[in-house]
Amino acid sequence: MLVNRIKNLIESHNVNQDDINAISFTKNTVKDLKEKLKNMGYPNVNVGTFHGVCARLLAKEGKYF
Repeated sequence: MLVNRIKNLIESHNVNQDDINAISFTKNTVKDLKEKLKNMGYPNVNVGTFHGVCARLLAKEGKYF
């Protein structure tokens, strides 16, 4: 399961949760994943739909208007 892989990255490989991007194709899955990660103590993992994550990256780089 994806949440277990994220947990492993954070706990076993010392990856900062702010450096993890989890991408899904549906809003419902994103909502569920965010809730599970929050309950596990990882509220700062970047989770979003494919389009949402790409839009954020483009906006961050100043390419999205």
